[in-house]
Amino acid sequence: MMKNIQKELKCQIESSNWLSEQGKKQAIEKVNTMQTMVGFPDWYKNETAVMNHYKGLTIGNEYLDNVLSYMRYEKRLAIRAFGGYKGNEAWMMDPVTVNAAYAMDINIMVVPAVDFQPPLFGEKVPNYVNYATAGVVIGHEMGHGLDYAGLRVNGTHYAFVAENFYKQAKCFIDQFDEFYGGQTFAPPDSDESPETRGQRTVQENIADTTGIEAVYRAYRRMQKNKRQREELKLPGFEKYTDEQMFFISFAGVCIDYSNNDNNLFCN
Repeated sequence: MMKNIQKELKCQIESSNWLSEQGKKQAIEKVNTMQTMVGFPDWYKNETAVMNHYKGLTIGNEYLDNVLSYMRYEKRLAIRAFGGYKGNEAWMMDPVTVNAAYAMDINIMVVPAVDFQPPLFGEKVPNYVNYATAGVVIGHEMGHGLDYAGLRVNGTHYAFVAENFYKQAKCFIDQFDEFYGGQTFAPPDSDESPETRGQRTVQENIADTTGIEAVYRAYRRMQKNKRQREELKLPGFEKYTDEQMFFISFAGVCIDYSNNDNNLFCN
């Protein structure tokens, strides 16, 4: 799945009508050199290494006590590292963190193991579900490598794409400002200048859009290459096509409810 998404992301770059040839070359190189850390570090397979790594961490039946215990454990680990202790290779996220991340300074994407279990991924569910859930998580993080912050680093000659990129990004800002009426806000007790919703979320919106387009194309190409007929229908959704189910599955992961005050400060 990851290789399929990466391939389609490069196809998007190659078919762009606003990137220069040099800009395309640099962006494709960025995708090609992006390292992926998926699942968990190899040392998690070694029981002794795991026991040593979490030595001193006490887990009981009380939630608050467990949180405080883990916070103390992290502090001790940080102090040991400051003193020169190497320990096991640490990723940006634990395997049980329901999230993913992209580190633009080192061009590395991390997708924890928990993202590859229900409800984001399942071996016996249709491909349109897996691509629209776990696949979109992957595509989103890859997309961050090509937003206007990600393109600045790792040798990419940002000058080749900067002017046109900002023009494209302005379209995202304007579109999302329309959704929220152009309201401006700043975090409380902050010296930050007020921003519109579109300005505040532009990088996430670019990553979302770049990612889901690459994932959808990857899913369609996978179907075509396998010469696959329509996939199994989910109960209650028999009338929808596979393509429609892809977007329904994607929307199902994104559904959320929040009050207006909280919406102002959420990405």
